[in-house]
Amino acid sequence: MKSLLLSSLASIAIRSVYAYPSDTVNAPKFLSRREDFPFHEVLNTSKQSRTFRKLHDLRGVNILMQLAEYFSFARLQEDPSLISPPQGSLEDTATAQVKLTMPEASFRLSDDHYVGDNGIAHFYFKQTVNNVDVDNADFNVNIDRNGKVFSFGHSFYEKDDIPTLQKRNIVEPAVALKLAIRTLQLPVIADNVVAEPKADRQQSFTFKQTSGTISEPEARLVYFQTKTDGLKLAWRIETDINTNWIVAYVDAETAEKIYHIVDYAAAANYEV
Repeated sequence: MKSLLLSSLASIAIRSVYAYPSDTVNAPKFLSRREDFPFHEVLNTSKQSRTFRKLHDLRGVNILMQLAEYFSFARLQEDPSLISPPQGSLEDTATAQVKLTMPEASFRLSDDHYVGDNGIAHFYFKQTVNNVDVDNADFNVNIDRNGKVFSFGHSFYEKDDIPTLQKRNIVEPAVALKLAIRTLQLPVIADNVVAEPKADRQQSFTFKQTSGTISEPEARLVYFQTKTDGLKLAWRIETDINTNWIVAYVDAETAEKIYHIVDYAAAANYEV
């Protein structure tokens, strides 16, 4: 069930995000959606809820489904200049649409594109900066049976203040994992943790010699859009502890704060 959920989380993620100090467990709501799939609520606790038991006892939370920018079929019919004409293949058409809308952006095609039962093809793209994914910057293109763009939406970062990547300033992923464990009071032991590079993906690691999780924690270097500070380099720390499936975005340059937290195991409303 959880692997199925993870495969469906290539999102159009809204960029309303905040930073918070590492000595608190306050976190805002995660605002995101993808057509066809539910998206899940970020942990939202008070300073008094400092134990992990209280963190995972949350009930009755709601989720706000929202796109950063969405171009519906009706809107595109009103302004056909927004639509890229059909290309040699559906993938080429979707790629051309991204380039037309965001000509200065770099991006890659995600692996989870598919054709629905209604004949609509769905393509998902991830924005990249310095060959690093912007984890909450996605572009969704929907193409009809005739090979024409039906609708699209995106949350790509649009400002000009693109940072340069200084690898010498990046903290070790194990340091980021320990900050997440300490700040969120996760029941994970990582005293002798070893970050083992993944062979199939650059700047991605599996944490060995930990206990308290269902599967080995993972880390991946990404950029994350913040509301006030632009793009921030972060370690995307993922831990599955059964009652909670936590993704924390830890500052990769200082490891002194967490920009955002998502709990994929929390209950959430969904929109089709």
